Amino acid sequence: MFTYVKLKNYKSLVDFEVDLTSSKNNPKKMIIIYGENGAGKTNFINAFFTLFDTLSTKIYKKALDKFILEKIKNKEDEEELELLVNKMVKEDLKILDNISDIIEETKTIGSKDNMVLEFGFKVNGKNGVYYLETDSESIVKEKLEYVLDKNKTKYFELSTNNKNNYINPSLFKSDKYLNEIKDLADKFWGKHSFLSILLFEQQDKNKQYISKNINNNIFDVIKYFLSMSIYIKNSSNTEKGKVSVDKKFIPKMYNGSIKINEEEKLNYTEKILNNFFTSIYSDIKQVYYKKERKDDKLNYTLFIKKQIYEKIIDLDFQLESTGTQKLLRLFPLMLSSFKKNNVVAIDELDSGIHDILTASILESLFNNIKGQFILTTHNTTILESDIKKECIYIFNIDSNGKKILVPITDYEKEHPNINFRKRYLKGIYYGIPIVSSLDFTDILEE
Repeated sequence: MFTYVKLKNYKSLVDFEVDLTSSKNNPKKMIIIYGENGAGKTNFINAFFTLFDTLSTKIYKKALDKFILEKIKNKEDEEELELLVNKMVKEDLKILDNISDIIEETKTIGSKDNMVLEFGFKVNGKNGVYYLETDSESIVKEKLEYVLDKNKTKYFELSTNNKNNYINPSLFKSDKYLNEIKDLADKFWGKHSFLSILLFEQQDKNKQYISKNINNNIFDVIKYFLSMSIYIKNSSNTEKGKVSVDKKFIPKMYNGSIKINEEEKLNYTEKILNNFFTSIYSDIKQVYYKKERKDDKLNYTLFIKKQIYEKIIDLDFQLESTGTQKLLRLFPLMLSSFKKNNVVAIDELDSGIHDILTASILESLFNNIKGQFILTTHNTTILESDIKKECIYIFNIDSNGKKILVPITDYEKEHPNINFRKRYLKGIYYGIPIVSSLDFTDILEE
């Protein structure tokens, strides 16, 4: 779980730091973030997505090259490739297969200084720090510190100043493979992160070879970063996300196609979805999958039995409200937070969902989380819930324009007689819009 985040020249967060630990220096299991529009909430959540993207560039590069090579073999595939490219341009989608694309998307516009992302974390009870620094084109410094043989130590530190480069030889079980990794770093580091290079090696080589040559601790860190589940709606109103779904469930919960021997997973997913939706909606009487066997596959689509006036009607789940459909998309992320070490980050969790329902779901989640759940919201009902107030954070902008994110308890300690919701809405903790009186007659005056 994350203990702190430091960002420099990252989108609108030019010089930013937030502490995510409790008074006992343990990472908080839930972080609920408030703030006015434009304060930086989405950019903060996006930083976790950027961390994930930097891990995957080497793998994406190989996959994209292979895909293009296969698609240009004949005319039909060329047309399919052209359609895909046009779709990506239209929907502002990118495959970030090198670090320069990531930098272009995330570095503060007009900034001359380097961009820095630094994450403090705690995995399996062990503290670590990951640091990544870029200029406008490539990585210029990368460092990882984590526990090795019971003591926290430097795993590696690489920079464009080769004199300072260091890779801990204790990470490797053979000098030969250490030298191979150094050669790969010489070839690819800067365009790809060192963690991305190691992840590519892990997936490119067989499991026995990797375990025989590299200490598994470093892959524990990589696995932890990869296991994050993230949901964001970007500026073009396009949803993007990644979900680490427990193997007990099917990953695509609305519809899809699975192998016949995976039907037990489908049945279990159906049972859990039925329990969830019938608990939160009185008019939904049953949630179930319509199934169709075709060859060695099982096609499925989610349906509900819904009471409309005095009749029970079978409806395709896609006909449900926007908020209900969003809950289905977010449900795998909620489940992910029940697993130890898993981090979930959701931007605007409450968008399209009733305030009381959102607060009720979060209260229930809070009691069951084993990982870490980070979210942004405008739903002030949560401030009156039983969730610990140290988990409530406010995004503020100080007199110098610096953006800060601090727990609401930094302003006022928790007390039974304090109504945090009322005091937040009065502006006592800041983080709310300051709007001058609006007169549309004046606004529309020519």
